[in-house]
Amino acid sequence: MDALRLGRAMIRHVARQVYDASLVQQGHQDAVWQALRAGAQFILDVEDHAAQEYLHQQLELFLAELHA
Repeated sequence: MDALRLGRAMIRHVARQVYDASLVQQGHQDAVWQALRAGAQFILDVEDHAAQEYLHQQLELFLAELHA
């Protein structure tokens, strides 16, 4: 698995785990916000700027899927 696919899978996993955990207690809107927050923190931990941009795009795509 190349680094981009791995990064995509990781950011989706982080956001999905937080979303699922928050959904039961807080509802959809708050769960999406928590997923965004967790994803953003994950992205900040990545030191490569190009990778950060890619992961941010992937996070936005995932959050759009949650709203669909």
